[in-house]
Amino acid sequence: MSVRFSLLASLFSLSLAASAGCGAPVNLTVKSYSSDATFAVGSYLLTGNQDAILVDGQFTKGDAEKVVAMVKESGKTLRAIFLTHAHPDHYLGLDVIASAFPGVPVQATPEVVAEFQAKGPAALASAKSNFGAANIAEKLATVTAVSDDKLVLEGEELRIVKLSDGESPSAAALYGSRQKLLVAGDLIYNRAYLWLAECKTDAWTQNLKNLRSLGPIEQIYPGHGAAPATAAIIDENIQYLATVPPIFQAAATAADAIAQVKQKYSYTGGGLLDYSTQIYFSACKKP
Repeated sequence: MSVRFSLLASLFSLSLAASAGCGAPVNLTVKSYSSDATFAVGSYLLTGNQDAILVDGQFTKGDAEKVVAMVKESGKTLRAIFLTHAHPDHYLGLDVIASAFPGVPVQATPEVVAEFQAKGPAALASAKSNFGAANIAEKLATVTAVSDDKLVLEGEELRIVKLSDGESPSAAALYGSRQKLLVAGDLIYNRAYLWLAECKTDAWTQNLKNLRSLGPIEQIYPGHGAAPATAAIIDENIQYLATVPPIFQAAATAADAIAQVKQKYSYTGGGLLDYSTQIYFSACKKP
């Protein structure tokens, strides 16, 4: 009897241990890839013990291939690719990535999907013309709408935080409350020149202020610039948005505005500043 009891007790203990392990929290890690300093576009691989989710693609085919290599080197199973917003520097490389991982869905919020479908074909054609067809993916990825308000990676919930206006007409960030991390997309830049060509700096500022209601944030993975950043970068972005538009309004030319901003801010992403300032002067500047 004692032997039988001992065996049953051991089996029961093993069963409890297995059950406890199934519900144990998973500590997510984040691997980062950033393109060169011209645009400094960030792609992020969120990994658990076995699985992973990729956030945002890249602009060029070469950078997208490097993201593919990062995913493969992780040894994790890619479960989903998430697009934070419909700007071509974050999605033109997605077809290269999706082709390397057949069957893995590329997803975004319904609002971002609608914008992507409306603007993507023209953006692809323009990129091929301006940057060379050899450097740009042949076609756009298929992006489908998420049906939930969160992504789940090995039991860890990543809340989808929808955004309207600001850096882009629609966007989303991913917030992990237990991990205290925010994969921000282009809501947040880290010491990179902010893209001001959408003319919505007030709305962008409000979006940044609204982050305080999410909960604690200790690590931020920005759309552009070095990663991770601390929550202090939120206030830096707010200050930039208060400082730079008046410079643009007062400057006589885009070249003059660019020179003044570079004198004030020694940031990465010179291409972001050059292109967005020219668009700002044609689309946003008040007479």
